[in-house]
Amino acid sequence: MPVLRHWIIDIPFFDIDYGFAISSSLKFNPEGDLVRRFKKLCPGKDYNEGLLIHTAAALPDPRLLKGHMPLPFWPPNILDKAKLYMPLPFWPPNILDKAKVMYLARDPRDVVVSCYHFFQSSKQTRVTATLDEFVEDFMDDIILSAYWEHVRLAWEKRNNPNFLFLFYEDLKENPNEEIKKVDQFIGTNRSQNQIENVANYTGFNSMKEKYKDNIPVSFDKIYYDDSKTDKENGFFRKGKVGSWKEDLPLHLQEKMNSWMKFNLSQFSEDFKYKKEQFS
Repeated sequence: MPVLRHWIIDIPFFDIDYGFAISSSLKFNPEGDLVRRFKKLCPGKDYNEGLLIHTAAALPDPRLLKGHMPLPFWPPNILDKAKLYMPLPFWPPNILDKAKVMYLARDPRDVVVSCYHFFQSSKQTRVTATLDEFVEDFMDDIILSAYWEHVRLAWEKRNNPNFLFLFYEDLKENPNEEIKKVDQFIGTNRSQNQIENVANYTGFNSMKEKYKDNIPVSFDKIYYDDSKTDKENGFFRKGKVGSWKEDLPLHLQEKMNSWMKFNLSQFSEDFKYKKEQFS
């Protein structure tokens, strides 16, 4: 029986592109741990011919892969599970007939703040825009995918039995309950104790601690400007719901609230942000 594929698609919050981290590590530290691990996992293979593809093919089931490119460019028969950032028009037309899809949305005000701080701290994606300019570009769909189109197309699929629509805020507020939804959706049938363990293991503080011990040695020097004194500007920054209230000045809050109110008119009344923010 073929393995059921699971796809995870979330609205971009600019998490680290591990593929770039790998290529950077190869460039700056070609004899380091990464290459040694690759040679052990993929004997006889040349990482210049596709390190990620060779690695993915060699991993035992079940695999969890993450990518940014449209599905037609993925190698056939290599994926059991994937995490993607693509809007629905780029999905295979019959994906919900063959796979289960989980979609994660986040309040766009927190998204834009998270993106801005990531760009500010990253050597590779450094931006010179002010926060005002960045927010304007985000609302004009210049940065990333068009936020509302991305979310709306997914929201329209929420009643499909093979589609699970989740909100970041719900995961933060009730992690056990939301993880139970995922457990039931993919049929893993975990015990309550296991659910709680997953919640603890994947909590923000736990992830932040693990991150310190699970990145390439050269990673921070490749990605982050270590001359900055603001230690909050790392990849794991706050992990809070509603931090936009602290980070966005009042005039930007008002602009984004108006932008949200206008765009939320295309959503049904049970859409979380419409109910909570502008009911």
